[in-house]
Amino acid sequence: MTTKKTVSLRIAAFILTAVLFVGMLSGCSAVIEDPVVAKVGSVKVNLSQYYSLYSSYAAYAPYMGYDTSTPEGLMDFQDWVLEQTISNAVLIYEAKEQGIELTEEDMQEAQKDADEAFASALKQYETMIPSSITDEIEKQNAELELFTEDLKTTGYTVESYKAQLLENAIDNMRAEKLIENVKAGASVTDEEVEKHYSDKLEEQKKNYEETPAKYYEDYTYYLNYGVESGYLKPNYIPEGYIRVKHIYIPYASEDDKTTDTEGTSTKKTEQEARDLIETIQGKLAEGADFDALIEEYGEDTGMETEPFKTEGYLVHESIIDKYFEGWAEAALALSEVGDYSEPFDTTDSNGGKGIHIIKLIEKVESTEISFDDAKEDIHAFLLKQAEDKLYSETLAGWVENAPIKRYTSRIRYVGLS
Repeated sequence: MTTKKTVSLRIAAFILTAVLFVGMLSGCSAVIEDPVVAKVGSVKVNLSQYYSLYSSYAAYAPYMGYDTSTPEGLMDFQDWVLEQTISNAVLIYEAKEQGIELTEEDMQEAQKDADEAFASALKQYETMIPSSITDEIEKQNAELELFTEDLKTTGYTVESYKAQLLENAIDNMRAEKLIENVKAGASVTDEEVEKHYSDKLEEQKKNYEETPAKYYEDYTYYLNYGVESGYLKPNYIPEGYIRVKHIYIPYASEDDKTTDTEGTSTKKTEQEARDLIETIQGKLAEGADFDALIEEYGEDTGMETEPFKTEGYLVHESIIDKYFEGWAEAALALSEVGDYSEPFDTTDSNGGKGIHIIKLIEKVESTEISFDDAKEDIHAFLLKQAEDKLYSETLAGWVENAPIKRYTSRIRYVGLS
């Protein structure tokens, strides 16, 4: 579930910057400056804040089109990160300009965020404490002592550092409220929802009939990421899909090194797995409930989570490659709902071995999801799009008109080896 604390990764970075900066300085003895790299009115962006956001995005730079192995690419990426920190600062500046107020509950939450950030900073010193210190209070005192020494190199005291964290948290909270206020101005009409449904239904019918595997792909994205991430449940199900459940018993192969802390294998031997499968077959012959046997014996965690626990796995001849070799073929060989397979072995891509019994639970008919069933998700999807568009346009306007100063020379060494 999304809460206001997940409104913006960029905003959340502000509360963490001082923590990360202290982490960078652990063990240093020289006095370290934290220069201002940008200003929006009286709101400052320090190098520590910039470095925090740079570190968050650095691993994704190549996927964003930045080749940081070249001087030009690195400079472009440095400038992009700077603009993100400036956008954050503009939000804080604009929140102050608009006089965004916080409730007592908001202030309590800001204090909690600041306390958690301080605890996170202390935690970075755990590995520096001698193993001879085992008492928890002594360990905490030793961490605080090391932390305090490092703070001196930044010009902070513990109290001033805590005050800075609280100020950051309050700024963060105000900015989030500002974003909420902007997004509250977005709306979606019933006509827009109906048009989206109709357009998508026709598009999906065509695409899924031509490429049935596309339905599986779209449905999987919906399950994994949901409407808030921009993925809707497909409005159409093509012909040929089935749903199955299975009992899976993994066993250790000769070269399997999976062991517990005492060096004992965490998997059954092959003979133990086959004996267990024989027991399960006996219970099935006596009329035992397949779901109950999954719960008692099965070791596929997917069968423990919804919607798979209730609906089973989707299988189609076009997506055989999505499963263990031989698994989908065994599922598709079942002809009647209620049938289950003979036990069979598979080996996964990592060499893991196991035995399966599959049961066919549904032959999925080609179906259109009704508008009434789809409209709530579509409305939420379109509203989020409208909110994001309105926010992006509003923020761009604020950035264009804000009193911004950039000190780009102060970020040029960030990211250099």
